[in-house]
Amino acid sequence: MNLPVRPIFRDAGWHAALRRRVVAAAALALAAACASDATSGPSALPTPTGSGRYASELFAGVTTTANLAYGSSTPSGAGAPATLRLDLFEPAGDTASNRPLVVLVHGGGFISGNRNDANLVELARRLARRGFVTASISYRLRSEIQAISDPVGTIRDAVDDAKAAVRWLRSQAATYRLDVTRFAIGGASAGGFTAMGVAYLEGEGNSGTPGESSAVRAVASFWGGMLDVNELEAGEAPVFLVHGTADAVVPYSASTSVQARAQAVGVPVELRTMTGAGHTHWLPMGEYVDWFSAFLRLHLALP
Repeated sequence: MNLPVRPIFRDAGWHAALRRRVVAAAALALAAACASDATSGPSALPTPTGSGRYASELFAGVTTTANLAYGSSTPSGAGAPATLRLDLFEPAGDTASNRPLVVLVHGGGFISGNRNDANLVELARRLARRGFVTASISYRLRSEIQAISDPVGTIRDAVDDAKAAVRWLRSQAATYRLDVTRFAIGGASAGGFTAMGVAYLEGEGNSGTPGESSAVRAVASFWGGMLDVNELEAGEAPVFLVHGTADAVVPYSASTSVQARAQAVGVPVELRTMTGAGHTHWLPMGEYVDWFSAFLRLHLALP
């Protein structure tokens, strides 16, 4: 689907922030932000409580299956297709069948980052200890020049790859004991844009496993957003949002606009506002896991 350039990418601040992230080495900048941005407060929404599977950590360990190939795609400007891979996290010793799946997508401005991002892996492991099966995926990245000159195509590539990951995991449901009716996806920063695209953008791409569905039942965006909130329509997946009010990379309004659109069309939405927090604010991780797992329990209709 050909999409026009959306307002968030017309903003000079986005371009400047993207350039700064490249020059300063995105991975180190993100780590520094997480360590230094310690002053924040959540929105007034109540803190979820509960016990049992999905509500608390019942499993002591996590079984990781790394480097699973889920498809292939051709990076922009490159020749041969590159293999797309994911890492799968399962609660160790779990004997349950038909388990819910949460696919997680890393950030990095679509130009850097990888599925081994420490915060994303920590989120994946914490959810797995609660009984979810989680997957951290890789996807196509572009150069800084490519991302700035073709932001819509950049995001479309990432969305197509992430949809292929969902399709492949659905095709492997019997192997990994997954409930195909209870798939969710979430991501941080660029990963948030990608996750939202999986939930709300039409089209499948050709990155792998044709014929399977890429549908998800719930979606989450941590300090991400959408190219066009009008892509979110009535009857689509509920959305969970976390965003800092002092985010200088992706403005807080990127999430409030999604919230407003969801409310307007009757899609369930939850926005957790981190007052005074900047971009990639992963602290406190425990609260995020509580909030996110409660959202998943409700909208995946888990016990």
